[in-house]
Amino acid sequence: MHYVVLLAPDARIVDTSEKNHIALDLVVSARTVDGQQVAPLVQKKIDLHATPQLEEEIRQKGLALKGVVEVSPGEYNVRMVVRDSLSGRVGSVSAPLRVE
Repeated sequence: MHYVVLLAPDARIVDTSEKNHIALDLVVSARTVDGQQVAPLVQKKIDLHATPQLEEEIRQKGLALKGVVEVSPGEYNVRMVVRDSLSGRVGSVSAPLRVE
C-alpha cells in the first residue's frame, strides 16, 4: 500500500528562527480489524534545515510525506501519526483499508 500524508500549507512546521529547521516524526501502522499488527511499524524521522525555496514551497503548497507499507489482501485499519518535534504538536488519522 502506497501512502501520502499531506501536511497543510502554512502548517507552521518550519522554525525560521533556527535556520528553517524542520523536525518531524511519522508513524504508520496497519492492523487487522481485530487489532493484530500485520506489517512492520513504519517510523520515519525528518530533521533538516530547509532551503529558502523549500520553506516557501511548504508555506504555499504544504509538505507531502510518502511511503509504502506491505500488506497482503484483506481488510485493515491504518493509522498515521505525525509529531512536530520542535513544537510538540501531534496530528493523526485513521482509516479502513481493503486490499484486493
